[in-house]
Amino acid sequence: MTPSRNAKPRSEALTIFEDPRYYIPCHEGEAYRQVLGRLHRTLQPKNYLEIGIRRGASLRRSRVTSVGVDPEPLVPDGFSEANPHIHIVRMTSDDFFAGCDVPALLGGAVDFAFLDGLHHAEALLKDFLNTERLADRNSVIVLHDCIPTDVGMTRRAQRETSEYSRHNGQWAGDVWKIIPILQSYRPDLRIAFLDAPPTGLVLVTNLDPDSTTLADRYDELKAEMKELDLAAMGLAEYVGALGVRPTTSLKRRGDI
Repeated sequence: MTPSRNAKPRSEALTIFEDPRYYIPCHEGEAYRQVLGRLHRTLQPKNYLEIGIRRGASLRRSRVTSVGVDPEPLVPDGFSEANPHIHIVRMTSDDFFAGCDVPALLGGAVDFAFLDGLHHAEALLKDFLNTERLADRNSVIVLHDCIPTDVGMTRRAQRETSEYSRHNGQWAGDVWKIIPILQSYRPDLRIAFLDAPPTGLVLVTNLDPDSTTLADRYDELKAEMKELDLAAMGLAEYVGALGVRPTTSLKRRGDI
């Protein structure tokens, strides 16, 4: 039988699925939405911003004035009526930050944010810097998908995860690349890494809304991230250097 033109060579399949450099054990902490719910209770934020709301499963855990941003939200019928404190903005995050008076929508500086938009590193970096400039020093920004458990789920095209990831359906994209950038260019930030399945949570505080480091160097940083290669770095080495903590270690704001 003639092999399919699109079939992956046997050696490539072995590399993707069996080489231990390309995967680590699954995270064993509390599910990420459960952790987000606990963060709401622990932090008692004044307001909440979520980028990338999809069906609203994490957004609805907020009980304070909230804004959810998504160009194509899939929230169920009756969501807005059941959650009158939540305002859904149907646009891209770039358009939202460029055209909306965010402090007016939230009633002040961003106090708590969850960034789970487009799973491309340059998009998350832009969402982070735009959120930080609207926050306070003690605000908390949570990043999703930055602690992948296999290299295949970090491909930029979601459709490829079924072929290349050991975890069919889990797509992290390449947003992990923002972590070495923040560590290198913003060492003033306080960053905590949690083992929340499926792809980890990263909590960032000690923010500086006046910092322009990331914005001023955005094009340079975008090019730098493009060159980062998780397979070459080694997934276990990348994750091992983060100091990932159990989700149960987060009990109060001071634990971040």
